[in-house]
Amino acid sequence: PAELPSQDAGGSGVTTGAGTATGATLAGQVQGTIDSIDAARRKVTIRDAQGNLSSYKLKAGAAVQVQGHKASLSALTKGDAVTITPAANDPTSATSIAVGS
Repeated sequence: PAELPSQDAGGSGVTTGAGTATGATLAGQVQGTIDSIDAARRKVTIRDAQGNLSSYKLKAGAAVQVQGHKASLSALTKGDAVTITPAANDPTSATSIAVGS
């Protein structure tokens, strides 16, 4: 299995579509608060507890859930606390994003 990158303590923590994502991880998942959403590009940028920004492109067919219910990307809003599951082969892509539990 592919390893997720470790957080760069000296870096800015901002991704630009290439490079590594650096959110707070929990069992391969990343947690943070939505900073911005680009619906046209299916891209979500989150801010982790340390203030680092990480961007994820939602893969085709990625699961979006709000409070445990299936939702669309348009249901997400800036400020939502989310858990993202990065793709195993591309840590800048996401296979799921969930708000709440």
